[in-house]
Amino acid sequence: MIRQHPVTIIKSNYKYYLLLLLPLIRGVVFSWQGLYIWLRGAWFDLLILALIFMLGFARWYFYCIWAEEDRLIIEGGILNVKYTSLDLSKISSVMASRSFFLRLLGVSYIRIDADAAIGRKRGLVLTLKSRDAHNIYESIAGEDKTKETDDCDITQQEYEAYNPKRFPLAALAFFNSDSFAGLLFGYTLFSQSGKILGSEWESQTIGFLTRTAHMIAFGFPPTMAVVAYALLAGWLISFLILFLRYRKFNVSRHGDKIVINLSFIRSYKYSLSVCRINAVFFRQTLLTKLMRLTAVFIHCAKYGAYKNELSLLIPFENKTKARNISSVILPEIKSCKKTVSAGSCKRFVIPSVIYTAINTAMLVTTAVISFPYDDIAVFILLMLLVWNLWKLVVNILAYKHTGLGACDDILTLYYLKGSVFVTAAIPESRVSKIVIKQNLFQKKSGLCNVVVYSYAEKALRHKIAGVPHDRAKDVLLLSRSAG
Repeated sequence: MIRQHPVTIIKSNYKYYLLLLLPLIRGVVFSWQGLYIWLRGAWFDLLILALIFMLGFARWYFYCIWAEEDRLIIEGGILNVKYTSLDLSKISSVMASRSFFLRLLGVSYIRIDADAAIGRKRGLVLTLKSRDAHNIYESIAGEDKTKETDDCDITQQEYEAYNPKRFPLAALAFFNSDSFAGLLFGYTLFSQSGKILGSEWESQTIGFLTRTAHMIAFGFPPTMAVVAYALLAGWLISFLILFLRYRKFNVSRHGDKIVINLSFIRSYKYSLSVCRINAVFFRQTLLTKLMRLTAVFIHCAKYGAYKNELSLLIPFENKTKARNISSVILPEIKSCKKTVSAGSCKRFVIPSVIYTAINTAMLVTTAVISFPYDDIAVFILLMLLVWNLWKLVVNILAYKHTGLGACDDILTLYYLKGSVFVTAAIPESRVSKIVIKQNLFQKKSGLCNVVVYSYAEKALRHKIAGVPHDRAKDVLLLSRSAG
């Protein structure tokens, strides 16, 4: 029998402890008039603290875990006792994590996820002694099903680890950084610093940053310069966080498991069941497509679904190298060549051409005619023109990229999602539904839109637009009958 680490007694209700302890500590520091007087004013708060601690202790004491050969059994509850049995062979992913401070206490986190829901949205999260966490992780990660099963056929067993160099990881951070996420982190850090150092320091810092942005506006309106530099600062913060988080990323294959490690201040170790991987995604943005770089992601229950996580398998590598590494690590899901391509470029190009022409006419008119705030209007229209020209190039390349193919019980879909070029390799067994749609205009041209739904926590939707109807139907029906 295993119990969680006693730190969970505090961890489960730490917000309530802080709310009550801070006033008590403040009373001791600033208005101390003797122990008796302090106890007369604080006895009720101390009673509530004791009750909260007793409740946390009871929840910890009556939460027990048994690790058996093929399953985990969990018993929890004080008055309403609940038993949970987890079949190890049905677990999709398990993650072991330790922060710097948890290492000092000998504590580790274990998070267990499956295709079906376990516990709440975050799956089953256990806070254990490092020794117990290691034993449970190994009991799940060591569960080997290398023989053919009802779900999939494990073709190979052992591969060397893939350790990316600095450039692929820097490219990953560069193209996946989010300015708004960085701004949120920077604002939180700045506001907390203001509370510690005082409002005067906060106002002086804001004034200094605003004056600096005005000085280096380079002819743009000062307001726009402040916004632009704020977004740039947010992007840089996000870039640094993402790069440092994944700088020690590596992936290896052990039997029917893919093991992924990464660490910065906190270490993470994932074990993913190959039989529970629903799809492999090769993703490119416009810049990475021009640079012939590709990042590979996978879909496995809850892997990469939580805050600050990516469902990464291979960071940005050369397109050919990324496909070769993916086929070595995960030979069960190999992408196929495109056998059906997009039929007509009109659907992809004409809307962007119209938007660009309208944008250009508005920009010329605004530059010629003077009116209040015309400099701001010109700036906004110029940014929109850059966006429309960029979108036009993306749609031209999307026409070349779009299509589908099928081979060896794998359906491969080529499509544009937002502004990202996606190549999705999906096992036939993971496809839940295929819909072929035609509107009035497409019927005349013999084209159609194909929508494929694949298994996930929620069904994943893949839309391939503007492909020949007859050819797409033949390939899809042939692949489904073969599967």
